Amino acid sequence: MFSKQQAIAAIKMEGFNYVKKRLMHDTYYTHLPRGQRHSYRELMANSILLRRFDDANSQMVYKHKFFDANGNVFFEDKYDCDIGRWSDAVKIMSLANFNMWCEKKAELHIFEKNRREICVQDVEGLGIFLEIESGTSIQSIPDLIKLAKSLNLPLDEDFHVKLPYLLYLKNKL
Repeated sequence: MFSKQQAIAAIKMEGFNYVKKRLMHDTYYTHLPRGQRHSYRELMANSILLRRFDDANSQMVYKHKFFDANGNVFFEDKYDCDIGRWSDAVKIMSLANFNMWCEKKAELHIFEKNRREICVQDVEGLGIFLEIESGTSIQSIPDLIKLAKSLNLPLDEDFHVKLPYLLYLKNKL
């Protein structure tokens, strides 16, 4: 693995500009029954995400993910709306019988260069991860992997990490 400081230094060496640091708190809710193990694909298709940032900005999000033949996400449509009061949104989810299946807290360090974004995520309970986005579809995935490898960090070979699902499996929610 690598440290947050190593990742930040490597990204800066590639000419990326530091944009900002944010604290993010995500909670994923589903109507799928508790006590059963669900696949990532099933959970994501049936989940609503409540997202809160350190600046008190909160959103309700639905991510419509598109999967390749190997079950990896290659594109997503994201729909979101602002939430006035976080506590009310959590209460609504409970009253509507949605179950929370994942809680993800992370410190984000965001960098940009040429319409590409790299986010160093320090995820509570999991460690350091990189998220690289270009805003385009599957054709750019090999380029994004090439970019990740160019950072010369000791990376795992799985470039399709599903952080909420890792937490789900770890916590057996």
